[in-house]
Amino acid sequence: MDRFKHWYKNIFIPYFKWPTIGVLVLLVCVLAYIITMATRVYPDLEVTVAVNAQVVTGQYDEVRALAEGNLPDLNGDGRVVVSIDVMSVLAGTEESAYNMPKFVMLFASDDNQLFILDRDVLMIVLEEGEEGIVVPLRELGLTSNCEFEYAVRVDETPLFGRTPTAAAYKSRGIELYAVFRESENRSDPEFAAKYAAAAQLVKLILDTP
Repeated sequence: MDRFKHWYKNIFIPYFKWPTIGVLVLLVCVLAYIITMATRVYPDLEVTVAVNAQVVTGQYDEVRALAEGNLPDLNGDGRVVVSIDVMSVLAGTEESAYNMPKFVMLFASDDNQLFILDRDVLMIVLEEGEEGIVVPLRELGLTSNCEFEYAVRVDETPLFGRTPTAAAYKSRGIELYAVFRESENRSDPEFAAKYAAAAQLVKLILDTP
């Protein structure tokens, strides 16, 4: 015991204490990273809803359930996960001021193909012209049901009529339109499958009673 105390006090503490702590911290970080990657959920499809109004948690749960029950497993993980990110923009609040740059970045990235926007947000997207910004609907097997050639109006569907804020949106004249962001990678098989799934979701929204 005395030899151990001598070794611990005179050898381990001066020479090996901090290296040992460093190795332990590194092992914990590596383990945490492995657990995070193993349990991380990768959505098959990501949808962004941006409105000039207050948003409600769980507002589009029925839309998500419809998508996850009918769309294909695009990433091959054995399950279908659809992420619906709902954000308030242009509403004059701190939250909407924070969300607007986030929305712009999302629209500029290739992560999202389908956007559901109210008229005010849609007009911002289309202010430079539709060409090269959004996908022509005919190329996705869809047709417009509104004044905008590149958009599909969805707020008048029974499915969206059942969302928690449907009555409030209708009383305020808020209209919701589905548009598909254009991408130079759209012909890539992986992206083509996502666009096809996004178009399928819009068809499901239109056809669900």
